[in-house]
Amino acid sequence: MHRALGCERSRNWLRSLAEAEHDLREKPLLDALTELFLHKIPNSSIADAESLGSRVIESMLSAGALQMDEEWLKFGPGRPSGVLVQMTTRGCYSPWGHEHEDGYACYARSCQRNVRKFLLLDELRTRTGDWANYYGTEEQFMEQLNVLRTVYRDALISAKPPIISPRKLDEFLKDVFGKVEEVQRVNQAYLLPQLKFRQQEQGPWISGISDIFRDWIRKARDAYIDYAGNFPNANYVIRLEDSKNMLFHSFLENARNNKLSNKLGFDTYLKAPITRLQRYTLLLSTVHKSMVQDSEEKTNLQTAIDEVHQATMECDARVEQDGTQV
Repeated sequence: MHRALGCERSRNWLRSLAEAEHDLREKPLLDALTELFLHKIPNSSIADAESLGSRVIESMLSAGALQMDEEWLKFGPGRPSGVLVQMTTRGCYSPWGHEHEDGYACYARSCQRNVRKFLLLDELRTRTGDWANYYGTEEQFMEQLNVLRTVYRDALISAKPPIISPRKLDEFLKDVFGKVEEVQRVNQAYLLPQLKFRQQEQGPWISGISDIFRDWIRKARDAYIDYAGNFPNANYVIRLEDSKNMLFHSFLENARNNKLSNKLGFDTYLKAPITRLQRYTLLLSTVHKSMVQDSEEKTNLQTAIDEVHQATMECDARVEQDGTQV
């Protein structure tokens, strides 16, 4: 039988972590529990982890394990009871449900290990037509990154005769394309599949997307900031090579005319991750404005907007460090 973490063990962990702290407030305790649950529960979302953390805090307050002291909190002698089934050894009710990792979602819709996404790469491989005909702006963004990787990077690698001198090709590819795959990976893993599953699960009326974006931006933030920090140098390396290498100049023109490029130049694809991050804030703000009534989802969506906007500001600052404007 799987061992499960109960409220009392959560209380003991929090107490060992924060008992010596002065001026203790609820928010840091909730943040600590959220990080614990995100770490321990496979495939848990930010929203699920925060909800579980809130329940633990409420249980501790009710049992007297936490006590109010004016506007502060302090630990009390109470012992909360209850079992957190999500914290079983492998995050599953069944001892056999996840012995084999096959990539498919669990049959139990409430399972905390349910991946809740399509097999995205398999789906994209079966499609026909160019990227401009794919529905959804997020899919178009994925195709922009595919263009950057296949029409440009992979074509330079396989070019015969070489377009860029073999002695400097590896360094060139690293300078220009080195940060692309991580951006694509975090969106393929944490954003597009979840959005598609939410549409399939709840469409045509979606109850909310704030949990998806909050989970994604916390996992994707570093990838986008790294890409933005590398952008000025990547842009410089491309323009320098273009100015002195006629073969490369012709390559860029041919790539622009490739049907997958949709007649758009290389610079469009190079700055796509940066401009895309800016558009997420606009997209989410538009959704937020359309929500007439106040609700928990509206509050959580504003939090998602703030987190995405903060990451966007950091990316813009990284780009501007070298005086390059996107």
